[in-house]
Amino acid sequence: MGLGISWKKAAIISAVVHLIALFIAVIFFVVVPAIQDMETYEIDLTQSVLDDGGSGHAGGGGGNRADLFPKPLSADEVAARTKAVVANVEPSTATDIPDAVDV
Repeated sequence: MGLGISWKKAAIISAVVHLIALFIAVIFFVVVPAIQDMETYEIDLTQSVLDDGGSGHAGGGGGNRADLFPKPLSADEVAARTKAVVANVEPSTATDIPDAVDV
């Protein structure tokens, strides 16, 4: 009927294969997360980078906290700028585009 492997040998081979699979699963689920925990570090987000007046990077450009954002425009300034933009925009005219393929 074939190779002539007895049921005892088959049970031993099956047990060995299952032990190897269990060993690999233990490595995957226990050892790898333990190694990753050692490599993990925390960043404390409760401290503000802007406390020292710097910009947050080595390139400088720090300064005063009041200079971080410009002053808001008044309603008159917004209306004047909007009017200037609308006056400078020329309306585009529709042009005919020839077909790419002549049929």
